[in-house]
Amino acid sequence: MIFNKDFHIVDKTTYNMNTLLNHKYTKYALILLSLIGAYHTIQELYGFGSYTYYQSEIEFSNFLNFSLKIFQNIIFLFLLINIFTKMNPLYIGVLMPLCYYEQHFNWFYNVHYFLLNNQFYKYVSNEPYNISPEYPRIWFFLMILAILFITLFFKHSRTFNRIFLFLAGTSCLFTGVLFHTLIIYEINFYKKTVEEVHQKFNTLAATSNDLMVFCKTNQYSCLSYDISEYQDFLTDKRIPNYIKPYLTQINILIDKSEDFTFFATATDFNAPNRIMGQKPFVIMKNNKFITLSIDNYRYKHLLARNQTIFATLGFASHITWFFGSLFLIWFHQRKKAKNRMFFKI
Repeated sequence: MIFNKDFHIVDKTTYNMNTLLNHKYTKYALILLSLIGAYHTIQELYGFGSYTYYQSEIEFSNFLNFSLKIFQNIIFLFLLINIFTKMNPLYIGVLMPLCYYEQHFNWFYNVHYFLLNNQFYKYVSNEPYNISPEYPRIWFFLMILAILFITLFFKHSRTFNRIFLFLAGTSCLFTGVLFHTLIIYEINFYKKTVEEVHQKFNTLAATSNDLMVFCKTNQYSCLSYDISEYQDFLTDKRIPNYIKPYLTQINILIDKSEDFTFFATATDFNAPNRIMGQKPFVIMKNNKFITLSIDNYRYKHLLARNQTIFATLGFASHITWFFGSLFLIWFHQRKKAKNRMFFKI
């Protein structure tokens, strides 16, 4: 059984970790890593932000969303570290470049497409191909909160700092989910409208040329084959790579049903940014032809506007909850230190 300087019981792992981190040279290394990490990340974000601000609404919206996700990663990795060691604000600087490169290299998005291609989502949703790529990130955050919550059940690991950090993390996650849910209603309404318009026009179109006129007018990219040539449609090299993971499901639908409408939103990682990489598409089959229609214009502007709103609300709430909690923890510790000095006198 190990006691800290205030004669509170602490677990052995936390004690050993704190002993290592309290070493003089470890503190200097942590300060140096924190400064380098913070400088590098802020420099990268400043360059990205100043460039996109003068480009377009879409570019700047992408920058805001990119930055918000970095901030969310920092918050929850900070919570994870504080499960195993004493809280230190310097960890924020150390975590910044790690969180930046997660966004830069799309680590969570890669996990999403791994799960998608291995049919994992069919166990959690009736529409696995319409699941947001943000699900792996949210599950990771929930796992961290669950671990932190479990530590609060044990007296030797339950501290004032961890309680406040748990409340801050929970508030950040659920306000983010709330804002996302409210905004997604508008996006889903647009997607539903696009799907209905495609379905109606495909029903009315007499030939493939009619469909191509519709696509050109509405700035869609389209591909159409007579129903007897559906195998050629599935192997057409003009179908973008970001849609090809969905073709397995399309093949199943062709075998199972006479007519169908398949709607999903794919992500093109070769696009200049994530908003322009979001590609809602419809694949329809009726008794005349099978068609692919990709929205290349309207959706990205709708998404840009809503991402700007979401990022603004997210930053306001996350900054308030996270840094507000850190301030309350600092204020509480400062008050305890003053009381300890008073009683010593």
